[in-house]
Amino acid sequence: MLIKTLPEALQARYTPLIEQNKDDDHVTLAKAADVLCAYLKCDYELSKSNSEFSNAMQEMEIQLKRYREKIPAVDYFCLVFLEDAKGTLDEQTKDLEWIERANTLHLESSDQ
Repeated sequence: MLIKTLPEALQARYTPLIEQNKDDDHVTLAKAADVLCAYLKCDYELSKSNSEFSNAMQEMEIQLKRYREKIPAVDYFCLVFLEDAKGTLDEQTKDLEWIERANTLHLESSDQ
């Protein structure tokens, strides 16, 4: 629909920039990143007692579970970084122990 709003002479040029190939791994990974961001936003709002995000959180948990099953990198991110990503930027940079925890977890999983 968006492409049809363009002058006909520009439609062919902009079509590949607007339409997404749903089979492209990069598109899938970008969508997984969007779900992770939405999950973190819901978690933040719920931590501030904003119950309006409870339904959205349930949906994000379902979608995140699907991406974790489909993309090993998303599962790895969730296992290693998700809990620390829930903190504010100040909390994340206050100390850098999370880097050591992530590296230790990574090294332990590599040994198995």
